[in-house]
This record gives sequence, C-alpha cells and structure tokens, in this order.
Amino acid sequence: MKFALHNGERKEADNNLKGALCCICNSEVIAKCGDVKIHHWAHKTKRKCDPWWENETQWHRDWKNQFSKDWQEIIHKSETGEKHIADIKTPKGLVVEFQHSPIDKDELSTRNTFYEKIIWVVDGKRRKYDERNFEEAIEFSKELKRTDLGNSILLKEWSGIQKPVFFDFGKPLLWAISDGWVFEFDKYDFIEGVKMSDTLTILLKEKVKNLYEERKSIEALERKRGKRTFADVMKRRY
Repeated sequence: MKFALHNGERKEADNNLKGALCCICNSEVIAKCGDVKIHHWAHKTKRKCDPWWENETQWHRDWKNQFSKDWQEIIHKSETGEKHIADIKTPKGLVVEFQHSPIDKDELSTRNTFYEKIIWVVDGKRRKYDERNFEEAIEFSKELKRTDLGNSILLKEWSGIQKPVFFDFGKPLLWAISDGWVFEFDKYDFIEGVKMSDTLTILLKEKVKNLYEERKSIEALERKRGKRTFADVMKRRY
C-alpha cells in the first residue's frame, strides 16, 4: 500500500513513522523503504485484508501519480458493508483499476459488479510476447475488416468484460476496447478524461460512433462496387 493512517492522516511509507494503521482494516502496518522494491506499507503480520489487492510495481505507481493523491487508494464500500481499495476513485465515483498480475474471470466479474463505474488499465508488457501477438491480431483484423483475437492472450482475456479496457504498452498511445471495438487512444486524453470523469465517457462514445460510421461508409462503397462485405456474409450465413 502507498498510504497508511498515522495520527489520523494518510501518509506515504516512511521508516520514521511508527504505529501507522492500515486504512481498510486498522491493523498495524510497518514501512518498507528499501532499495529494491518501491516504498510501501506492509501489515506487521502476514494478514492480507483486501484479497483483491496486488503487490505494486513501479508501473502502478507511475499511473497513480498521474492523479491527485486524494483520489489514490480510496476505500469503496458497498451497501452490504463490503470494502475494497480502489486504485483511483474520482469525486464523481469513477474507479480506475491498474492491473499487472493475472486475474481470473470470476474475480474480474465480481469487481466489475462491485465498482460498477469502472475502467481498467492493463499492463501490456507483463508477458514477453503480449505486445507482438496483440499487434499481429490487430493487423489481421484490419485485413478481415472485423476483430479477430488471433493468438493475443490479452484480447482473449479482456475483450468480453463489458467495461472499457485500455492496454498500456509503454507508448504515448494506449489501445482501448469499448463496445466491441478496438482502437488507439491517446494516453494524455485518457488521463485528462479521467480527471473530468464524464469527458472520458463522451470521448469513448464519440470514437466508437466514428468507427461505426466509417465502417458503414466502407461497406456501402464496397456494395456499390459489387463486393460482398463481412456483414453480407454473416447475414446470408455463408
């Protein structure tokens, strides 16, 4: 954890701070400020109070630091009293989760239901061949004029979750999945969109609408030229 409670205030890990408490379970935590791992708070015992929490990497911290500290590691509580720590939660209730580790489908579905207004950012550099396989799937999809998952584990894992997903390959452009469409999305626009919450939703809808209109225009032109489109093939089932 980046933050713990010390004398009632949220503080970052510091070896000089004693008696700090976990923000979610109120048990004692100690500062881990070595030279190898990022500085963080750890429970004094081996207790893990939030099963959804994953060990943080510098990638997590770099993303979190794009936003106000007041939005980082915010406890989200359901009507039943269940509590979890959201990586980012805006004042308007938008949650952004930064995912580096593997996550199973059941937990993914549960977290989507729990947070409801959630957007995922996935580390696209975790596995050696993820970026290459993703790019190959995108290029093949362009040839087919429809989305093909190919050998991309990222697309297979994240394409059907019904929530916006952004893949980060360490470049200025992210790759987004929204409403069944896969497209590039400027990282700066993403960050600014999250800061304004509703703006990101508007940008995504506009992008999807433009892609849909572009697809319709291309298919109309191909029909005019006497070519069968993918939509025609699916409609006739051959």
